[in-house]
Amino acid sequence: MKWLNILFTVLSSANMIGDIVRNNKFENKSKKLDRKIDEYEREIIERIDNKMKQQFVYINNQINELYSQVNLLTNLINKIVNTLAWWIPTKKLRNNFRNKFKIAEQ
Repeated sequence: MKWLNILFTVLSSANMIGDIVRNNKFENKSKKLDRKIDEYEREIIERIDNKMKQQFVYINNQINELYSQVNLLTNLINKIVNTLAWWIPTKKLRNNFRNKFKIAEQ
């Protein structure tokens, strides 16, 4: 009977060692999957960042272009107003005329 107890003890120890080895295999697979997921996550975040940067640059360029067009139009309007004001004989009337067309600075 004693040898049977020894046999059961050895078998149960071997079974526990097998469980430990299997758990280590699962842990290693789990770690590998976690690393792959982290890599994919970083890659996706980088792609999103790049797209956002591209969109930001595009929008910023469009805004700058609009500002330049507004400045161009403001200068043209000022030239036209000054040309028309040149024909007004009195300085006070000429300045009042110009002030009516002044565009507020922002």
